Amino acid sequence: MSGATARRGAWTALRQLLPEDVLESVRLGLTAIAAIYLAMLFELQDPEWAGWTVLSVSLATRASSLSKSLWRAIGSVVGATVSLLMMAAFAQDTLAFDLALAAWLAFVTLFATVERGQRSYGFALMGFTVPIIALGTIQTPDNVFHVAFARCSALLLGIACAHVSSVCVARSVQHVGRDLAAQMEATAATCAHWLGGIRDRTERGAAPLADILALDEAIAGAMVEQPSLRTGGRFVVIVPYRLLRLCTQGMLARWLNTPDFAATARLLAMPEHLRTPGTWLRRIAVVARLLREGRRIGLAYAPARPLAVDRDWVQARNNAIRTAIAVSLANALWYATGWSSGHVAVVWAALLSTLFAARADAADAARNFLLGGLLAALVGVTTHYTALTLTGHFGLLALSLLPMLMLAAIGRLDPRAAIAGGYAMVVLTFVGLHNVSTFDLGADLNAVLANLVGMAIAVAAFTALPPPADAARLQRRARRRMARDLRRAACARLWLSAPGNRRIPGRFIGPVSSHLAFDHLWLGRMARRLARLPDSQDGEPVLLCGALLIAMRRQTPALWGQAGPALWQARLEAGAALAELASRTEDALSRQRLDLLVRLVDALPANWPGLLPGAGDRT
Repeated sequence: MSGATARRGAWTALRQLLPEDVLESVRLGLTAIAAIYLAMLFELQDPEWAGWTVLSVSLATRASSLSKSLWRAIGSVVGATVSLLMMAAFAQDTLAFDLALAAWLAFVTLFATVERGQRSYGFALMGFTVPIIALGTIQTPDNVFHVAFARCSALLLGIACAHVSSVCVARSVQHVGRDLAAQMEATAATCAHWLGGIRDRTERGAAPLADILALDEAIAGAMVEQPSLRTGGRFVVIVPYRLLRLCTQGMLARWLNTPDFAATARLLAMPEHLRTPGTWLRRIAVVARLLREGRRIGLAYAPARPLAVDRDWVQARNNAIRTAIAVSLANALWYATGWSSGHVAVVWAALLSTLFAARADAADAARNFLLGGLLAALVGVTTHYTALTLTGHFGLLALSLLPMLMLAAIGRLDPRAAIAGGYAMVVLTFVGLHNVSTFDLGADLNAVLANLVGMAIAVAAFTALPPPADAARLQRRARRRMARDLRRAACARLWLSAPGNRRIPGRFIGPVSSHLAFDHLWLGRMARRLARLPDSQDGEPVLLCGALLIAMRRQTPALWGQAGPALWQARLEAGAALAELASRTEDALSRQRLDLLVRLVDALPANWPGLLPGAGDRT
């Protein structure tokens, strides 16, 4: 038995004896203490950064933890580099430095909003790392390189410790494969049930888009957690796209009120051998069975290619403006008061403004973070003036740190603990772990107050600068983005338009056409936007119009060149132009598509933003 297998077996035995949350909190607490010890051993400037990193990158799943570790490393290095450049360029010009800092934070907030998952966190970290390093050396700018190096070193050390700890309890490839296969089978069964209801003309509910999007995230996470699943995983990564195509076929069958799925498949230009849902679902069942058994379909390397992201650039712009204003207000407070710890308030205002920009409940998250910061201040200052003054031995210090770190770990792992994020991120800062500790109660309370003031500024910014978008406004934006996607399907030329170009680099694998690449991106975006609507069936005519136009472009590009612009230029009034075009078309299948487009255009909601002729695309 290998060492890794023995460790996993021991961990499994412990999990049967103790609650899982307790074991995870003990593991993470000990890992954070080990990271702090190594940081002190290497005489890094702020050892708490290593312990904070362990808590930060240790999430509910190992896949998300690994992804966050990668983006934390990238974000820290980029942020440290930018801080060095800004200090070199604006060390003697305070106003220019403040403007550059606000502009940089607004820039990264823009991308932190439109990206998803841990990539969003990576962009946020690129932003708030700059004030942490640059403003932390405001009195001694010559030390900025040493601080940047120390921070990156501590963060990378914490990431390494967290990774080693997670490897000891990581799920095996077989375990990950079985869980993914079970979710794949459940999602396919949900789609099969929905399609069966449409075939029997009894289904009136919305397509199971949320389940398919969740499966898409699970596949990407499984391949991060166990990269070996990418070998021979070509047919695994395309399952969500295939299920979305099935749902589109079902929507069209329901619209035509027909159980003939083969006819709808022809209208959507689906392959001849995959025109019935049963064929697709049987293939997906085979993929799930092989995945459960740990077998591979070939040996080709297949990187995960998740469905396209739904990017709300209007919300991103608002968040960028909010971040710039919040940081500028914190800077103005610092300069107006001459507060010795004012730069700390700027750091925390910047941190919360960028970190929570992508959250739908950003104001509530910031308020909970502030409450967690208050709890952390009480615990951290008390620990600093009790445990740190009573012993100089690290073992006794570790015993005093373990309970508070376990509390932070439990809170981080439990989504019900809303204030845990603020507590976990701030408590070690207030404890003040340094190789050479100082005990100045006045200065420490001043720093605590600066931390809380910076958090309060961010809370105020999220509450009123600019006013947060309500659910109705967000849904209206999603509808407007769907209208823009319809325009792309109607008018946009392929981004790889050369017919002979048969290979798509990067996210697409194998010899696929540019039509398939466009369809993959387009359908993924539309599905995400449709899932945002309270009644997704309202948007089905928009999606079906686009799907028919894409099928037309694939098989009859000359006809698409006439039908697409005619539809988009007139939009809700395009029925007559499309009907006239259908009367001049000899091909029966093309005529059916045009007739169906006429019916779909007539069914488009009259109040759909972006579909009125001449309507702009701004919110």
